Amino acid sequence: GIVTPQGELIALVKPQFEAGKEKVGKGGVVRDYETHLEVLRDLQAFIEEKTAWTVVAASHSPLRGPAGNIEFFFYLCPPTRSGQARQVKLDLAKVVEQAHTRLIKNEGARQSHT
Repeated sequence: GIVTPQGELIALVKPQFEAGKEKVGKGGVVRDYETHLEVLRDLQAFIEEKTAWTVVAASHSPLRGPAGNIEFFFYLCPPTRSGQARQVKLDLAKVVEQAHTRLIKNEGARQSHT
């Protein structure tokens, strides 16, 4: 494999490729809060149900993708040495809210000052 048994991963989550076509806007950009949240929750559930890995942290990228997409990071850890999943409570709604506040809502304020 590409990761050692006790290795850790940081994964870039690109909602434009995870959301259904009907949820991706003009130019391939996902702008909707609910779509971002749904993508993160669905991907977290998939990872944790289909693998023994756990999403232990999440954040948004401080930079938008080339087309303007908000992208996210998942920090993934394997199960404990005893094979147990790690118990972590993530507030993905807060992660998405911070992304929208910092990258969308503040964008208008920056543009009005230039």
